[in-house]
Amino acid sequence: MSSTTNYKIETNSALENLVNLDLENHKLKDIAVLFLKAMNDWPTPNQYIIADFVTEFKGYFGSPLSIKKIDSKGFDGQNAWQLEAGGSITEAIDISSKFCNENDFDNILKNILDFYEQEFKRLAVTPKVTAS
Repeated sequence: MSSTTNYKIETNSALENLVNLDLENHKLKDIAVLFLKAMNDWPTPNQYIIADFVTEFKGYFGSPLSIKKIDSKGFDGQNAWQLEAGGSITEAIDISSKFCNENDFDNILKNILDFYEQEFKRLAVTPKVTAS
């Protein structure tokens, strides 16, 4: 791989693939799974770009994003999927706050992406071992 290879995670499928390849059990993986669940539950069809989801999510719940802002949205008869996604993000923030000492959503997401981008880079440059 060249030194200019881009290991940036921009889509939910890229993140999901890396999370699925992660065989360890750890809190950051749990948080990433909850983030992916929120993206999957969000009602906008065919929304695969992480940044687009975050923009729309914050537009709905408010920014800076917090558990309090998410919990303040009540059911209006039409927002069940938004609230379901909000519940996953609330759980992710709660776990991160307790186990990773981080409750800022933007930092939590950055931590997830940084970790899995490093995993992506590690996987991409690890030589393949084949039987001869």
